[in-house]
Amino acid sequence: MIEQRQALPVDADPRSPALPGPRVIRMDDYRADTRAAPCEHETARAARIAEAEHRFLRRCVGYLAADLRIRQYVDFGSRVPHSRGIHDITDEHLSDARVVRIDTGTAVPLHTRASSHRSAALWIEHPRAEELVAQLGLRGLVDPGEPAAVLLDTDLLPRELPVSGVVHALHDALAPGSHLVLRQRPGNPADPYARGIAAALFEPFLLLEPGVADLAWWPYPDEEVAADGVGVLAGLARRR
Repeated sequence: MIEQRQALPVDADPRSPALPGPRVIRMDDYRADTRAAPCEHETARAARIAEAEHRFLRRCVGYLAADLRIRQYVDFGSRVPHSRGIHDITDEHLSDARVVRIDTGTAVPLHTRASSHRSAALWIEHPRAEELVAQLGLRGLVDPGEPAAVLLDTDLLPRELPVSGVVHALHDALAPGSHLVLRQRPGNPADPYARGIAAALFEPFLLLEPGVADLAWWPYPDEEVAADGVGVLAGLARRR
């Protein structure tokens, strides 16, 4: 006996719902996501470094202002706005602290957010280390007879200003008891020699304990912290 069954209808349209067409849009979306992922990672890393630098400044400048009562600060080479910077920190501890920002290079000079006598800016287009440091005293921006604190980010200096030249010029010009806060981003933070290279940049200043450490947890030495750092080395040194 032959069993008879009704034949299923045939869809004249070859694009059957059971066989979806090419997912061109989804493929493009996937490729965009793979391209965006590294950018998002770099953005998150930059934000983490910026936050770590801000916390480092609060600890370091807070110590200089509250404990050592240093009233003169020089922000050397940094183009970070003062809204979260040195002025806000010093104002928490001293009512008469003075902050001087030095801008170098061919970029349009930045101005401090405050216009009072406690804020100043110095801009030189093609500076030499000795000339730039000398201008601080010649223009009355820093009292050479009183201790000052200089914050120096080596990666923000123009190429014509070698770090060693700037540090030696500062050491010659500043009064005893002055301090140098220095930050450096090594090419390879995992390099076992990176901290030694960064420490040498402080000479002839006296590098204070704990020496050079990742700024995310300074003033604790690297070997005492299990957390991951941000790959930026920093330290504090004193002019004897």
